[in-house]
Amino acid sequence: MALVVKCHNCGSEDIVLLERVTCRTPIQSWRYDEDRVLQHEFSGGTEIDWNSQRPDDAETPYECLECGTELGIIGLEVEENEG
Repeated sequence: MALVVKCHNCGSEDIVLLERVTCRTPIQSWRYDEDRVLQHEFSGGTEIDWNSQRPDDAETPYECLECGTELGIIGLEVEENEG
């Protein structure tokens, strides 16, 4: 028996696991924009800390790619499909 999992918001089956990790990207330079708000420019070379992944018991570990809703287990609609 297969399970069909859908987004409670839009009904899409296009659900992904959110792997939130800490990333560090070097800043190339700083500047002010036209409103004198400090802005930065990235230089690339992003470093990903894979040890910072969110825990398995996170409240919203899934996301619907169709509507962008973050979902927890409670936000998923599950149907059993004979086949």
